[in-house]
Parts: sequence; structure tokens; C-alpha cells
Amino acid sequence: MNNSQKQLIQTILGVVMAMVLVLVIGFSIGGGQIVYEDKIVYQEKEQPMLLVDFVSWAESSDDSSNRIFNYWMYNFGKVEARGVIITCEIYDGEDNVLKSEDFNAGNFASTSSSYEESIMKYSGMYSESKTGVCFVKSANGDYLDLMDILED
Repeated sequence: MNNSQKQLIQTILGVVMAMVLVLVIGFSIGGGQIVYEDKIVYQEKEQPMLLVDFVSWAESSDDSSNRIFNYWMYNFGKVEARGVIITCEIYDGEDNVLKSEDFNAGNFASTSSSYEESIMKYSGMYSESKTGVCFVKSANGDYLDLMDILED
């Protein structure tokens, strides 16, 4: 890994950590509320509050039939998230799903974050017109998917 790649990774990690810090401080000051772009999410009960922050996807340099998806997984809730399933998808330039795959991400401790990588077998040609994305599909028990609320 050359110096420019290391600097890019450090910059990305710095930005993500700053975002997490702002959210944590906002949550603490807000007295149990998360405020994001004038939207308030009230925590009605103790439950996992999950967010996937998609970072990138690319063709594996070791095996061109593998696509590597990188993302941050956050649980802002005060309860452990169990049995989390993450879905990663590849879209063509016209927003048609070319491939979708579920990944068992496991359990995430309360108020935690984790940098995750999922590998999908995909034999289609890699191109700039295709896009990749990952999101929370499900978790055992009640949970709040923060992306659903932030998109409203």
C-alpha cells in the first residue's frame, strides 16, 4: 500500500470518526434524541438503532469474480443487535438490480461501530456505470433502521 492510499484511508477514517463523534455528542446533548437535518428520532424504547454507512465496492484484485463491499456498521442503541443481516446489491446504470446477496453480519454490541467487508460472487463485468450498495435487511427482535428515518 503506497503513501497516497494510506493517506486516503486515514482521511476517510477521520471523516467517519468525526461524523460518529458529532452524532454521539448530539445524542448526548439532545437528551435521548438524535437530530439530523431538522428531523428528530425519539427513542421510544430500548432497542438497537442500526445504521449502515456504505463506503465502497470494487472488484477483488485476487479474484475477478469477487466483488468486495466495504461499510461501517453502527448500533447507536443501548441494546445489543442480534442476528443482523446485511444485504448488498449491484445495480446497472438504469437502477435495475443485477445481483443481491444477504450476509449474516452477526451481533453488534450496544453503542458500537465496526468496519465490515462482505464478498459477493459476481461474474458480470465490472464498470463505472454499475453501482453497489449495502443496507440493513433485518435483525432478531425489534430494531430501528436509522437509514429508513433519515431518507424520509
